[in-house]
Amino acid sequence: GATRDASLVPYAERFAAARVHFEASLARVPVTLPALRAQFVLHVGLVEQQAGRPVEAERRIREALTLDPDHPVAWIRLGTLLQAHGARSEALLGGGH
Repeated sequence: GATRDASLVPYAERFAAARVHFEASLARVPVTLPALRAQFVLHVGLVEQQAGRPVEAERRIREALTLDPDHPVAWIRLGTLLQAHGARSEALLGGGH
């Protein structure tokens, strides 16, 4: 909500810097290393989640799972995110997969 968004304002620059760092790192990882790419995409998703952007966080976490469908941390983070935003049944079913 608005209160949470306001509380994140002091951290906005840190979130932006972290996002830039992980995106730059991702850009250097060859497509032939999908598991490593998934790790950086997941980190971008986690930054988005911490920045209060759950829709973008979910999109990036799902992207990580597309790259590495067996990534246990990505599954845990997706389930936690879905549950926190009211999609408990989808969270319990493994993100709809």
